[in-house]
Amino acid sequence: MLCIKKYVIKIVLTIAFLLYSFTSVLFAEIDFNFIVPFGYNYTFSDMKITSQASYVSLITSKDSSYYEAGVQSQIGYNFHIKNSIFKSISVMAEVGYQLSPMSTSYYNNGYITNNVLFHTLHIGLIQKFYVLDNLSLGIGGGIRIPFSADIIKNDENKAIVPPFPINDGKYDYNYIKSLFDSRVIPYIKLTLDSYIFFNDFTALLIGFYFTYNMDMKFNTDKLNSYFPQENYHSYSYSSVSFGINIGLSIGRKGSNKIKRIE
Repeated sequence: MLCIKKYVIKIVLTIAFLLYSFTSVLFAEIDFNFIVPFGYNYTFSDMKITSQASYVSLITSKDSSYYEAGVQSQIGYNFHIKNSIFKSISVMAEVGYQLSPMSTSYYNNGYITNNVLFHTLHIGLIQKFYVLDNLSLGIGGGIRIPFSADIIKNDENKAIVPPFPINDGKYDYNYIKSLFDSRVIPYIKLTLDSYIFFNDFTALLIGFYFTYNMDMKFNTDKLNSYFPQENYHSYSYSSVSFGINIGLSIGRKGSNKIKRIE
């Protein structure tokens, strides 16, 4: 948890420094975005196991992928600046829901894929740099807190055991706490969004995002109790994801070509 706090503090200090570097701030206005991200997530597993039996599926696990989706809101202040490159910058808090998958494939007469679909509370900060009015570059970070999960086992043979517990296809919050040493998923992300203004204060948002989700570590004692013939030394995963943002932007004034309401 101390690592997470240090990570969040670094993000806040970075944003504060960037704000300070723009010395010609003119005025600020509310900036609010409602966004639906949809994309693809690729999982990287890191597993160290000593096997006491010919458990081929664990030894031959490989990385895999699955889709992700969410609903997010961003709210903060937009600062108009005198700068040759950027027209304004926004510092925004970000909160919402994110479906965050962990996808793993393993070999057993062909590769079988299992997906753990974490339902998470998404909390973070993002800073957006607006090029003109209609394009923004964003950098942000924060944490995702898993509160439940659905497990999709893509094989009808129940005798084939994946490298993690299935638990009747469901994880609740308490089960996640017992199964993982990590309780949150730290992330950093980059965005590139464009804006199509309907009027001075409302715009359609369409863009792209790239996210790196940091390690989520399993509790090896818990895994060893489920798989007595195996000795888990470590098992963690991280992931990268990319996709599209579609949403609505409200509050930030539109192009200078539009007659603004003063």
